[in-house]
Amino acid sequence: ERPFSVLLFDEIEKAHPRILDKFLQILEDGRLTDGKGVTAYFSETIIIFTSNIGASEVGIEVEGCDLEKEFRHKVKDHFNKELRRPELLNRIGENIIVFNPVNSEEFRREIIKKKLAPLQETIQSKYDVRLVLDQRLYDYLEKRADISHGGRGLLNAAERDLIDPLARYIFENKQFLMKGRSIRASCVEDGKGIVFELLEE
Repeated sequence: ERPFSVLLFDEIEKAHPRILDKFLQILEDGRLTDGKGVTAYFSETIIIFTSNIGASEVGIEVEGCDLEKEFRHKVKDHFNKELRRPELLNRIGENIIVFNPVNSEEFRREIIKKKLAPLQETIQSKYDVRLVLDQRLYDYLEKRADISHGGRGLLNAAERDLIDPLARYIFENKQFLMKGRSIRASCVEDGKGIVFELLEE
């Protein structure tokens, strides 16, 4: 019905191998016919598969490691040895894009800032108070993140070290939250945690 589309299949390696068989006809002929004889055409469609194949096995800190080569090798092994579907890999061909790990501290910090902005908006909207995040807090969260998990590791660190403790703090101090006040989240001097303060604007 909508041939000019982008179809994204996330973490395709988790799909059952029989599901992957359905893509053989799509990737070969650009169409798929269902059990009722209705044909869907994919000739004008961009299909993207994402995958974490090899992410837990390829060490991002190993010097001289050719990440792209290693990841491609893991993907080929997965299709050839585990799934035993080399024909599907043949149809994908060389169209495998390997993403580099997020190694830049500055870039990781920007990811955290962007992900925490909706939290600040929610607290402002719900409690009519501002959530002020100290600059050192971003550095602390960035250092606490497991960078081998990419952006997900950053979100996990933010949830564990900031969002969950903040939720407890709000629950315990809800009666003091009112317009004209703000919650300041900052990193303690010894770098062992995040503290919250309720301030008058």
